[in-house]
Amino acid sequence: MDPWLTSTGAYDAAWFQYPCNHHLEQPLLDRLKNSNKSLYVYLSHEHQDHYDLEFISKISDFNPNFILPQFYTKAFESIAQFYPADNITYLADRQTLARADFSATIFIEESGLNRDSAILLQAQGCSFLNLNDCKIFDRLNDLKNIKVDVFTAQFSGATWHPICYKYNVDEYRSISASKRLRKFKNVARAIDVLQPAIFIPSAGPCCFLDNDLFYLNFDDRGIFPTSEEFLDWLNENTKLSDTHNVHLLPGDRLTLPDGNIEITEQPFGYRHRSKQEYLLAYERKIISSRQSLFTRFTATNPIIIFQQLRHELQLKCQEIGIITVEDRYLYFGLNELPNLFWKVNLQQQTVSETQEIGELDFYSIVAPAWQVEKVLNREMHWEDFCLSFRSQLQRVPDTYSIIWNLFLFRNPDELAWAVASLKTLDRKNNTCISVVCSTTAKEWKINRYCPHQGADLVNAQIEDSRYLICPRHGWKFDLENGGRLTPNGNFSVNVKQLLAVDRTRS
Repeated sequence: MDPWLTSTGAYDAAWFQYPCNHHLEQPLLDRLKNSNKSLYVYLSHEHQDHYDLEFISKISDFNPNFILPQFYTKAFESIAQFYPADNITYLADRQTLARADFSATIFIEESGLNRDSAILLQAQGCSFLNLNDCKIFDRLNDLKNIKVDVFTAQFSGATWHPICYKYNVDEYRSISASKRLRKFKNVARAIDVLQPAIFIPSAGPCCFLDNDLFYLNFDDRGIFPTSEEFLDWLNENTKLSDTHNVHLLPGDRLTLPDGNIEITEQPFGYRHRSKQEYLLAYERKIISSRQSLFTRFTATNPIIIFQQLRHELQLKCQEIGIITVEDRYLYFGLNELPNLFWKVNLQQQTVSETQEIGELDFYSIVAPAWQVEKVLNREMHWEDFCLSFRSQLQRVPDTYSIIWNLFLFRNPDELAWAVASLKTLDRKNNTCISVVCSTTAKEWKINRYCPHQGADLVNAQIEDSRYLICPRHGWKFDLENGGRLTPNGNFSVNVKQLLAVDRTRS
């Protein structure tokens, strides 16, 4: 499942496996070479820390069979190009692949902003539910009747906000701590609903070995907590006595159904070194591959890249269409060319050159020319570019913009579908539901789906007798203020009416 083993990292050597697992690659290849069993590979989505094409190329001699999610938009093109169709099984949401010795069921999360999947594997009388970083927390009730022996889920962040955005120290720490806690609560609730015998924290965090990003490894309230930190929080803040929390390191082995654990030695002394000592040893090991990567781009001409960028931004404008709901302009610049921007106006469909940001309200991004060059050459997807964390962004006022996130995250040929998905969400929100506060019995009529990425709010929880919490990403809507997003009220679940309070419901 999502094998990420190569030593070159992901997102142009911005992210690396933590703890290091490079030492497992060759033993795994040797084991596959000597195996007489059929090889099945599940890939959840195309992020480079899950979709390791370098490693996938090394298993081609073993005739792998791929289990892939059937997204609406095209995906996994390299697999489809280099492997015969008989070796690839695409599964739609909730669809099952049954084989003599196992079955696999896929769960898909897809919106204009994101596409991901989770898998339920059942074999030899045991079940393994791997949510990975697929945030289907709004669908947990659909899974609670399934006996889950082992449950894994991502507990850390994987986004450029607030890391790449301009904030003062206090603002940054507050936003990071809030996101971190929301993630912890989501996974804790999933454990509580699913009641697995064993929980294993997984799919995070990465570590950052680039000199410009190295500081992120030591942000003790940031969105990249370690497995140890999350398990400590679980033990201190929850009472999940029916679930055994297990911390596995790369190469450790858990045997089912008896639950025995075999511990293995870790590279660079992970178990007995401080985090800083460990990461410095890790960084020294892979420094040559990082240097070779960046040497390639020393010849990048920022002026040429800036001019080429205009065509890409114009193409994106055409594909996304005229947008009236976002009246802020986007300013796009390069690190190497200070005070020079392309100003993108979606309402007028224009991209014009400017030397200054002329509005009080705006959205801006500045990025290194060599990475923009890779995107323009289609060596890198726009979303991978964003996840490298090498850009600096600012938004004034500090309110979330679905449109500018779509614009920056999606390749031009994906934008039309992404905008159409937002319109589909608008139509779905003609459906309303009633939500009731369990402590006050107060009842509100609201849109059924979250305006962010369409999470179903049927099972959303209410905090402090007024705030509805989206189960997928933790967005907080104030039901006593029309259902508006708090603290930034540019989105709403649109409270249609406050229904009469029934004091018999408590």
